[in-house]
Amino acid sequence: MKIFIVGNSSWGIYNFRLNLANSLKEAGYDVYLIFPYSNEDRYFNELSNEFSCLKLKIWPNSLNPFKDLTTFVHLSFFIAIYKPKYILNFTIKPNLYGSLSSRLFKKKYINNITGLGTVFIKKTLLSKLVIRLYKLALYSSECVFFQNEDDFKLFNKNKIIKNSTLTKILPGSGVDINKFRYAEMKEKNVVEFLYVGRMIDEKGVYELIKAIEMVKKKTDKKITFKFLGDLDLNNPRAISKSEIDCWVKSELISYSGFTDNIIKHLIKCDCLILPSYREGMPRAVLEAFAVGRPAIVFDVPGCREIVDDKTGIKCKDISPSSLAVAILKIANTNFNTRKKLGENARKLVVKSYNEQKVINQYLSVIQDSEK
Repeated sequence: MKIFIVGNSSWGIYNFRLNLANSLKEAGYDVYLIFPYSNEDRYFNELSNEFSCLKLKIWPNSLNPFKDLTTFVHLSFFIAIYKPKYILNFTIKPNLYGSLSSRLFKKKYINNITGLGTVFIKKTLLSKLVIRLYKLALYSSECVFFQNEDDFKLFNKNKIIKNSTLTKILPGSGVDINKFRYAEMKEKNVVEFLYVGRMIDEKGVYELIKAIEMVKKKTDKKITFKFLGDLDLNNPRAISKSEIDCWVKSELISYSGFTDNIIKHLIKCDCLILPSYREGMPRAVLEAFAVGRPAIVFDVPGCREIVDDKTGIKCKDISPSSLAVAILKIANTNFNTRKKLGENARKLVVKSYNEQKVINQYLSVIQDSEK
């Protein structure tokens, strides 16, 4: 029995869906991974050793309708040729066009609303169009998984999902607690903050830079800020390399770009900062919590569900000043208190955000739909 797992990047499939794919394979399913890749792609090479991989034509950041039509046609072609029993869709465009293709061929499909992207941050004509597309796409879904309560309420408010559709709220994509093990925080002379995320404006990067400038003016305490993340230059909202170079030259931050070894950086830091405007369920925060590090976030969908005063700081205002206050509070907190925040974060992840809970939900929905 064939199952498709559809995503918009090889990196995302490898880092977020690999354990799900392995579990489905162990359960006896013939798993096909569908995502964009090149033959030089390291993730493709590793994934293709274990699974059948199909190269998808998809442009995640494009608003070109002809490119989106190409994605729809391409997915429809795969479904027509390989005839899967189930299609599991992740990220925005696979959720839209993978679902519409599945409906066309009357195939069973499951959706995971991993995040709503920038179109839902402000009400625009584009957001209205996306809402209509979601209504069409999710109409016949076997189950729609949400990663936070806010997204679930938004879809209900806009009547995107019909009343009879099975819906469940997952603990994000979960985190592999065996891979991301607790690492005791070390007391140092320097308090190190870490940002992990794409270098785009809706991740709150500009607010964070302004907050860092405020912090540097207000204290002589040794505080460092490291940024990790893809430049994502194909994104129209990307932050330019020249801007980042300027921040580095001004000694506001250090920038290490993309990394395959996030654990090494998480262990070295004292606190994660993710000032995003909206998330599904922030994987960076889950991973930081798993190794025992607190986090600073804005009080926004996806982030507000996981961070509280026992695991970090949730800034009420989306502003540089609120971030600056939070950074100084963490930096001035004594080491044992900071360490306790990290210990609480680890306990929370083990109890509520173990990736195996997500996998079990998928297996349950698939097995129930076969009855």
